[in-house]
Amino acid sequence: MGIQLVWEDDDKTILRHIYEGIWTVADFIGAVDESRKLLLEVEHPVDLIIDMRKAAGPPPKIMSAYRYADQKVPPNQRLIVMVNPNEYMKTFNNIVGKIAPRAAENRNLVESMDGAFELIAEFRAHT
Repeated sequence: MGIQLVWEDDDKTILRHIYEGIWTVADFIGAVDESRKLLLEVEHPVDLIIDMRKAAGPPPKIMSAYRYADQKVPPNQRLIVMVNPNEYMKTFNNIVGKIAPRAAENRNLVESMDGAFELIAEFRAHT
């Protein structure tokens, strides 16, 4: 379990982070590093989908990891769309925005994968 990263399209414009079951601070930091590496391999903007549909809540001591993530945001990262966060993650998301503003910038919460793709398409239609 943990966190897996996959490209959603051949053009590498949407990178999905799939959270499954229990995930750790080490899993999160590894996903941050891998995401940064993948985004820096392309020059165009990339939107992220944070798929929380099968995830447990955040692990203890995750706040320091979000500070780390804030320092690692690549310049071509654009939208962040969190799919199906539980109530705890919704509240937690507000706190993260205060301690890691760059990592939480352009973050949106939706209830489904369809909602994530619709939001990204709508955003792209207006840019």
